[in-house]
Amino acid sequence: MIRKKSVPGSNCKTWIEQQKVLKPSERVPNAAEVAYVLALYRKVRDIRLLSDELVRTSSTDCHDQHVVVGHNEETGMSIIPEGDIHRSDKIGILTNQHSSYI
Repeated sequence: MIRKKSVPGSNCKTWIEQQKVLKPSERVPNAAEVAYVLALYRKVRDIRLLSDELVRTSSTDCHDQHVVVGHNEETGMSIIPEGDIHRSDKIGILTNQHSSYI
């Protein structure tokens, strides 16, 4: 299960600082997982999650910068690399429950 909004207290933090707000049972999903959930939720519920924020994902680009997903608007969503040391009140992290079960 992926959260509908960023983890409380994860905005305005670097990637390293954001990792410290995670519970042991949580993990950060990759960009494809987040994009898929946003698109599916929009299709089924006609609601755009993350319309006014971005979330870092576990995916990285060729420079090892984490990919952010969000700004889910009528024209589409943003999927872009963002510096891990960048702090913004519009960039948090999403999590889902980690499980060792398939």
